Amino acid sequence: MSETLNDIEVEFIFKGAQTVIQSKANYSLKNICQNFKNKLLIQNEDLTFMYSGNILNDALTFTQCANTMDRSRKKMTILVNKNDDNNQNNTNPVIIQSKEIICPKCFENSKIRINN
Repeated sequence: MSETLNDIEVEFIFKGAQTVIQSKANYSLKNICQNFKNKLLIQNEDLTFMYSGNILNDALTFTQCANTMDRSRKKMTILVNKNDDNNQNNTNPVIIQSKEIICPKCFENSKIRINN
């Protein structure tokens, strides 16, 4: 089976387990997320999908949503959280502390070189 330029992988992390869904770059993330739910036999759970510290806009495609590095390596990682009934009334946005340094202008990972 030959790999085309549009083949991508989306890695989902849910409850500490990694699940990889293979798809095409022009498919909507809504369909890719639904494939993830189908693979894990998840039907009625209310889930939140997060990418790069923000709630995933599933109306976009992989190409539209992925940052430059993920587009070049044709792979993105999405965190999946189950919404609890206790947190549904909380209107505060979810903020995740990144282990990487994030550029304040483009919001992508930064590379810093320190000399001496």
